[in-house]
Amino acid sequence: VTMEFDVTANHAEPLQLRIEYGVDCVKSNGSLSRKIFRVTENIFTPGKTVRIRRTHSFRDLSTRKHYAGQHGIVILINGRQKAGATLVLAEG
Repeated sequence: VTMEFDVTANHAEPLQLRIEYGVDCVKSNGSLSRKIFRVTENIFTPGKTVRIRRTHSFRDLSTRKHYAGQHGIVILINGRQKAGATLVLAEG
């Protein structure tokens, strides 16, 4: 999955922002478990827009198995959820 979004600091002075994304994965029992991935932590100047593009793989790893169902992706800025989307992972 490739995600792309813009971040604009709408403050009067430079601001330090920590940008992360979280993936809400379906577990074997059907519940969700969130895994957080860091994107960047920088000082953003007022009015400047930064485009961020990330790719996330849903391939199984030795430490993580993915199950079919509705998964979520959220964008977090300084720990607060600012945007989100869902996707359906099919078996296969």
